[in-house]
Amino acid sequence: MPNVLASLAVKVGAYQRKYPEWREGQTWFNVLYEQHPEIADDIRGTILDPFYNDENLPRFFNFLTKQEF
Repeated sequence: MPNVLASLAVKVGAYQRKYPEWREGQTWFNVLYEQHPEIADDIRGTILDPFYNDENLPRFFNFLTKQEF
């Protein structure tokens, strides 16, 4: 897992414990928004956005691995 995903994953784990009612995609998007709001805003509502659809997570992860942070 590239460093950006690893750094997000730490926070995702903490958020999943704190907000167990959130789906996985919601959690990943919220963490991305917290740490990189400009990127989250760019993908909001696209096929990369996992907030409403966990099936978008593979595309979301693929996109993030190609970004330079």
